[in-house]
Amino acid sequence: MGLVKSGLWDEVEHDINTVVETAHREGKVIKIIVEDAYTTKEEKLELYRIVMQSGADFIKTSTGFEERDYAEKLGNKTGAQVENVRLMAELSRKYNPRIGIKVAGGVRTYRQVLDLMRTAEREPDPMRFRVGTSHLTSIVESMRSNH
Repeated sequence: MGLVKSGLWDEVEHDINTVVETAHREGKVIKIIVEDAYTTKEEKLELYRIVMQSGADFIKTSTGFEERDYAEKLGNKTGAQVENVRLMAELSRKYNPRIGIKVAGGVRTYRQVLDLMRTAEREPDPMRFRVGTSHLTSIVESMRSNH
């Protein structure tokens, strides 16, 4: 994140490419977490491009542990946000249609899961779309109440 905030894009790209190459060499699936709450729109555009062109298997919205006050100073909300997932889907059409999208942070209802999956333009396949949550019980309960 320090390199991103410093605008050192060549170094960001080198670091991400090195991690992706190493993971793939070891036969591992790699997710790059972009911490959307901490980046501006301009930073997201460049960071998402770098992640997508790196060959990473997934781009992930956040860890879910962002500092709310700092995010709000940037005009951002914490967690998985539809507008960020929409931008990921849009840029993936140009840079890497195969990349999976993982949403994490604040996902608590079945409706949120469906909205984020539709926005991601991904089918419900674990190599195309994943949800990181510590609220599985509330998601299942909201799913039951919707049907």
